Amino acid sequence: RYALKYKVGQRTLKLGAQPFVNDFLKIICADEFNYLFGGHAGLMTNIASGSILGAIEALVLLPIELRKILSQTGNRTH
Repeated sequence: RYALKYKVGQRTLKLGAQPFVNDFLKIICADEFNYLFGGHAGLMTNIASGSILGAIEALVLLPIELRKILSQTGNRTH
């Protein structure tokens, strides 16, 4: 049960959410990124959106992964 929640959440964040975060950053931070990075603003937007989603993934999915591992190993301490 935890494995399904983890896998769905992971795939949603990695594959489905990045275009939305990328578009959001382009709307909100386009001027700043163009000023700071010039011709590399698109690349830096992709890097920033990936970093944001990586942080969200760590905060949201690690507790679910912990539960998944504990249920797979039979350890019921949590």
